[in-house]
Amino acid sequence: MRLYRMELYKIFHNKIFKIGMLAMAGLLLLYFGLVEVGGEIATIDGKYLLKCFSLD
Repeated sequence: MRLYRMELYKIFHNKIFKIGMLAMAGLLLLYFGLVEVGGEIATIDGKYLLKCFSLD
């Protein structure tokens, strides 16, 4: 168990690993913030309604 903790310590204190994790988190936030928002579209009588307009 001690060797396992030492190896995790070495991985998590690597500068490239930290930058990569921040980049991945940023890309995921960007994806969910920009791509998924507004993806809900409804059609009523041939009119396309986005999520914010269909709640009225």
